[in-house]
Amino acid sequence: MTAEYFGERAHISCQTCGKGAVFPFPPGCLTQFDRSELPAAFARWLRQLVKRTIAGFCHVCAGRVDGALARLPGGTEANPKPSQAAFECQRCGGGMRFSGATLATFHPQVESFFFEHDLHLLAGHASRAWSRLDRFDSETLETDPPRLEMTFAHGGETLTAEIMPDATIRTVQRYATDS
Repeated sequence: MTAEYFGERAHISCQTCGKGAVFPFPPGCLTQFDRSELPAAFARWLRQLVKRTIAGFCHVCAGRVDGALARLPGGTEANPKPSQAAFECQRCGGGMRFSGATLATFHPQVESFFFEHDLHLLAGHASRAWSRLDRFDSETLETDPPRLEMTFAHGGETLTAEIMPDATIRTVQRYATDS
């Protein structure tokens, strides 16, 4: 993973696949952390942005945000990949977009799963914890309206989170993985 900062935005990305996150990060915070501490600081800041957004508040003006699963370019008819949750502020028009994995990861039950399996979400971008899972994937359950299921498996347990068209988590199920 690489972490960069420019344009008042943190850029976290995988050196291998290029996937990651870009999000606002206050420039005044930069001087409060050593360079080596910035990736963890970025991760903590992203977590609070995600939490605020999924609680229904704009990260800019605190106005109400509404969410929806969005279709990503590059999907096919058989696999349309509605794997991004898009949130738009009704007040200022600002918005945030997260992967379905990010949205699910910061649900309290999913965070608990990661914590109990010693997979640290605050040490860096969540993808570091995802890479340590035994299984991690998404499945499109429906396309119209879109529904998505995220699966996280580790240490003999599997957890699934169903994401609804309005970018809310409907159900989280945790069970022992069949051997």
